[in-house]
Amino acid sequence: MCGKIITTFDTKISEVEKKSSEEDALIHNELDKINTEVDTIESGILSIQGKQFRELCEELLTQDYITVEEYEDFEAEYDIYKSLGGNHKGDALHARVVAKYDR
Repeated sequence: MCGKIITTFDTKISEVEKKSSEEDALIHNELDKINTEVDTIESGILSIQGKQFRELCEELLTQDYITVEEYEDFEAEYDIYKSLGGNHKGDALHARVVAKYDR
């Protein structure tokens, strides 16, 4: 009797483990899809925000001087640019604007 109960119990555990593994695989597939979509959206946002950031840098660099308010807005935009994964081109522009502001 105990042997039959143990066998039944083992069978049920195996069935639950198999179903759990299948559901885990489905969840992982969905997470992979979501991560891919988020990466695509993040890249698109960086493209748009990066362009705006570079345009802001160019505008500030052509002005005679940079106000405190403009500089604070510029730094906020730079923080966003970096958090989205902005590259060295934005870093170089950032350094040029900072140098101009510090004059």
